[in-house]
Amino acid sequence: MKLQGMYAAVTTPFDHSGSVWRLKVQHNFDKWCRTSLAGFVVGSLAGEGPLLEAEEKLEVLRLAVEVAPKERTLILDVSHEGVYGAVKLARAAAEAGAHAVVSVVPHQYRNLMYGPENQMLYFRALADQSPQPVLIHNAPQMTGVDMLPETVAMLAEHPNIAGVIETGSPAGRIAHVRSLAPKEFAV
Repeated sequence: MKLQGMYAAVTTPFDHSGSVWRLKVQHNFDKWCRTSLAGFVVGSLAGEGPLLEAEEKLEVLRLAVEVAPKERTLILDVSHEGVYGAVKLARAAAEAGAHAVVSVVPHQYRNLMYGPENQMLYFRALADQSPQPVLIHNAPQMTGVDMLPETVAMLAEHPNIAGVIETGSPAGRIAHVRSLAPKEFAV
């Protein structure tokens, strides 16, 4: 999978009862698809992902699939504290029409996920079982857990890990990841 261009972390509108506002979701995707965006990330940290149940994320994804042109890449955030939950959502995302999935590093048990070995174990297990390519979301300011560029570069060797999203990272760090990872690995 080749990822390039700009991707929007879409917001999730809710109606007066707190449910996903289906009509507004479709309206938003219709407007966003009139832009030059390459694709969309559904259910991420920036799009109320932590507030959504897995089924709500899938509902927003299904609504996007109905509206978005086929050439737009749809990515579902499957972040979960355990591999089992992330894999279950990744499989459902593939069935619903996602082209790829993304996950932050599990972070509730920060001391367990600080080490590169545990981070690599999580992402390799997810990538081994995901029917769609996996993206890593490194968001240390949000999660309190940071992945070293060397760890990301080792994960870049996995055939089903397509790239990394570095949130809040200085340009020098992104250049460091880029220098260590294969050329086709999206940063």
